[in-house]
Amino acid sequence: MSHQSYPAFNYTPLQPGCIRVLRPDIELNGDTTWTMDAIQLEEDRPFDALSYVWGDQSQTFPFICNNQEFRIHHNLSNALPCLAKRDSPRPIWIDALCINQRDEDEKAAQIRYMDRVYRRATQVWIWFGCATEKTSEAISLLPRLKYVLGRVIAAPSLDRPTFQSLGLPSSRDPLWKEVLEISCNVWFERLWVVQVGSTLGYRDQSSPRKS
Repeated sequence: MSHQSYPAFNYTPLQPGCIRVLRPDIELNGDTTWTMDAIQLEEDRPFDALSYVWGDQSQTFPFICNNQEFRIHHNLSNALPCLAKRDSPRPIWIDALCINQRDEDEKAAQIRYMDRVYRRATQVWIWFGCATEKTSEAISLLPRLKYVLGRVIAAPSLDRPTFQSLGLPSSRDPLWKEVLEISCNVWFERLWVVQVGSTLGYRDQSSPRKS
């Protein structure tokens, strides 16, 4: 990471009906900087959005955008390198950055747009945290697990099935620990998850815990 000094980020006020979106620029030395632009929400301009938990706010990290510096929290700092390399040419909306959190009037206006932001987004990326070597395999198992549970619930009178007979890994397989961690992720504890989930449905885009 370059040690160049940057001025503190200064927001340009938004016009009514506008949101901000971010585009990454990965430089030859591997550093990533970002550009922030404003767009009309109702324009036919595709963009992605991020759904995640802010998490621990006690430590901040530098984030360079428009040649200015933000200070961002740990969870978002982990997410941004993956988002910069995601398989999408579209800009992305991230609430902590694209809304001026120090402007209460702007926050109030932008919060009213959030349902439309998620509905208008071409793709919503859900950040659960940094992946492990078992994450992709665990996510791939979820549809099978959903099918099996539905089958068992629908026919409780069947002979007691085994993991093997249901086509599932052994009960001792360490993969189940990863499945449990995904299922119990703090993201599911937030009230707005119900709204986001009903808006999106489920779309698996695995690799570092996003969908």
